Amino acid sequence: TNLSGITTTSGSITSYGSVKAGQGGVYTNSVERITNAGNLTNIGTISSGAITSTGLLKLETAGNVVDGTYYSTLTINNTGSSTYSGVRFDRSNVAKWRVGLMPDDKFQVARLFNGVSDDAFTINSSGTVNVGVGALQLGGTTVIDASRNITAGTISSGAISAAFTKFLDGNNKLRVIGVA
Repeated sequence: TNLSGITTTSGSITSYGSVKAGQGGVYTNSVERITNAGNLTNIGTISSGAITSTGLLKLETAGNVVDGTYYSTLTINNTGSSTYSGVRFDRSNVAKWRVGLMPDDKFQVARLFNGVSDDAFTINSSGTVNVGVGALQLGGTTVIDASRNITAGTISSGAISAAFTKFLDGNNKLRVIGVA
């Protein structure tokens, strides 16, 4: 059938102009794919190369969305082995920071400028936190510098007294024996 530029054959429609859906949406196999308001729905997986947006990327969820056995609003699935993955933050097209996964599965905050440091801040699978470069500050004041020197304010305590016979054992471990 050919109706004013629209051809239908075996359930297919070919148009060389616009197709209007009237009051309803667009359906395939009785499943709505485009609502009458123009929104995509029930699309499934969208495979694509790079997606570029110059506007706001906004993800909305009511919360408690489960991806497998964990809650997640956004999941980055790295299918490679011994590879990096993450979210990179740039300023004026210059890479600055990456938050993500290292090849050894450590969580990382990587500094990507002024000398790349993949281990600026990491957490390993045991939960060990490492500040790889720079210093640890609290309230803008350095409390542990990059050489592991501690800068502390006043340390106050009640009376501290001890009677001891030995400071270090054979393994250079501090041992206090015979505390008074």
